Amino acid sequence: MTSTKALLRVFLLLILGAGLAPLPASAQERPERLRLRDWLQLRQDQAAQAAPPVPITRPGEHRFSLRHGGLTREYRVHVPARYDPATPMPMVLSFHGGGGNMDIQADDRYYGLVSHAEQAGYVVVFPNGTSRLRSGKLATWNAGLCCGQARDRQIDDVGFVRAVVADLRQRLNIDPGRIFAQGMSNGGMLSYRLACEMADTFKAIASVAGTDGTPACAPSAPVSVLHIHALDDDRVLFNGGSGSASDTHADFVFGARHGGQMGPAQRL
Repeated sequence: MTSTKALLRVFLLLILGAGLAPLPASAQERPERLRLRDWLQLRQDQAAQAAPPVPITRPGEHRFSLRHGGLTREYRVHVPARYDPATPMPMVLSFHGGGGNMDIQADDRYYGLVSHAEQAGYVVVFPNGTSRLRSGKLATWNAGLCCGQARDRQIDDVGFVRAVVADLRQRLNIDPGRIFAQGMSNGGMLSYRLACEMADTFKAIASVAGTDGTPACAPSAPVSVLHIHALDDDRVLFNGGSGSASDTHADFVFGARHGGQMGPAQRL
């Protein structure tokens, strides 16, 4: 028994001693390695910004990433078969809902936007919101009052959208007078914010189940709006306010800002 206690004491002393021992060199060098990684990333970003975007020369699906606000952001593009580099083409940016991602928004089983772009003849773009996951899933947009970590971290999604538009206008022949935004829920809210803050870019927006969540809206030019909303939506209420099923309980102000409740003639 005595020998067992003695061994136990030695074991405990070894554990305590290990806890007080100096950090290994690899751990001590961690801040330097982090600084080196940041420096290398900065150089890569500068090189990427200096090199002009490569033009898209074939129709179909394309994926791109760019650095904005210290983050690597991604987006998908579908170029229809009828695209002609000599002729400017309309472009629609489509934004996924909160908790979604660009792949869900681009899935024709859910939204049919790719097949419609082929039929109608326009470029459709699916940007990805901000996510804690490397996969980019469960992403959100900073639309003002909503949503998630994009709102909480004040992610510059308007600046990201500007960067996407600028990038694609160098890759494709886009008609600057026919650029549109469309979104679902949180993505619809971002579309409203773009109408408020990027009226110089977007001719019109369409929002499905997502309303204006900006603290103030003063567009530099008129922007046409198509708003699609269910009367019994219990997340984003039809006439504004906070829905009982809302995850964020944001007090949306659509009805108050746009002249009160919608009349029957406005309920399309």
